Amino acid sequence: MEYNFLIQCIIIEIYSIFRLSFLTLKIYISRLLTLVNIIISLAAFSCSWFYMSMSHLHTPILGFYTLAQ
Repeated sequence: MEYNFLIQCIIIEIYSIFRLSFLTLKIYISRLLTLVNIIISLAAFSCSWFYMSMSHLHTPILGFYTLAQ
């Protein structure tokens, strides 16, 4: 009887450890995905901002160049 109870306690302990590690793994994965999402959105924003600033810079220069010729 004691032996069976001990085995059940060990199984419950192992299960709780695995469940806890799975939960922390899920939390870490979700945080990592959030971080990747933030990095991707920042990169897209900076690329679009760079493109917008370059296009705004190039249009007057090209306009003055064609005006000068």
